[in-house]
Amino acid sequence: MARHVGKQPFFEQTFGRKARLSAVALAVTFALIAGLGWVAEAIFETESIVLPALIWMGWAYAQTRIVFERHTRAALAIASALALFLLCAASLVITYDPIADIDASSSQRSLGPSLGHILGTDFVGRDMLMLLIKGTEGFFLPGLLAAAITVVFGVTLGAFAGYMGGRVDRTITFFTTLIGSFPRLVFILLACTIAEEPNMFLIGALAGILFVPQMAQAIRRRVLALKEEDFIIASQAHGVSMTRILFYHIVWLQCFPEIVRQGLYLFVYVIFVETALSYLELETMSFEASSWGKMLNDAKDSMMRGSYWHALVPTAAIVFATLGATALGDVIVGTAKEERL
Repeated sequence: MARHVGKQPFFEQTFGRKARLSAVALAVTFALIAGLGWVAEAIFETESIVLPALIWMGWAYAQTRIVFERHTRAALAIASALALFLLCAASLVITYDPIADIDASSSQRSLGPSLGHILGTDFVGRDMLMLLIKGTEGFFLPGLLAAAITVVFGVTLGAFAGYMGGRVDRTITFFTTLIGSFPRLVFILLACTIAEEPNMFLIGALAGILFVPQMAQAIRRRVLALKEEDFIIASQAHGVSMTRILFYHIVWLQCFPEIVRQGLYLFVYVIFVETALSYLELETMSFEASSWGKMLNDAKDSMMRGSYWHALVPTAAIVFATLGATALGDVIVGTAKEERL
């Protein structure tokens, strides 16, 4: 009996056919959204500000069936995380002053993408690509600081709690639960209000401390599941020290993927906090001259006039950076689980 390719489940078909089906779905989605835009323009005599969000939702829906396949998801996660890393690394070596780049003549303001300005210019004539690159300075080093604090304290506390058990476990669990009960964003905003000169390094340190319970609980669960395994009992019988068993055989060899995932989650959280606070332009905060949140704030007037490109650039950067980093963490943990099976 002939097999009908069109009736195959999506994931069993070839990559070329998946791409064609997704392209058709994407084209249909854009056609429907364009029709919705014409209807909105005819009724309200203006473009609906919701249309860009609908276009992004349609694009995401059309691509979901490919993006969330395991191998393609891994490639997307690695590419997004690599692009984010390259942007952060470039910001450390590129010399660019957003204030000095303001165009007083207004001839370079609000330009679209071109060879001279790949991503166009903003409302004061600054290059959008350079702003995007330099905007990573606001969260890159604070994010690394937060991840370092969480890894050092969270891994140590979680490892000892799971391995030692008893009173040590109860004491550590009590304090981590107490810290974890604080609402993170509210606590950070309160600290920014109290501090005389708050900055992103302070916020990164606070985020790292507040994420210690999450890291500790993840490591504790893993250690509890492993400490009764045969290879641990054999290591104890051969006189291997507790420190080596705990931090090398268990934490390093078995928990490293989970540590990386939790660190990436925290880095994404720092991106969210920095862009949100810089978008709100809190008077008590001192931010970098360039920030993805500030780029979004500056694009509000353009969006109200029906021009969405200047808001789309930082929005796409935030979306792909956060989704790429979190997906990379999930892929690393998923790959590690498959190797253990």
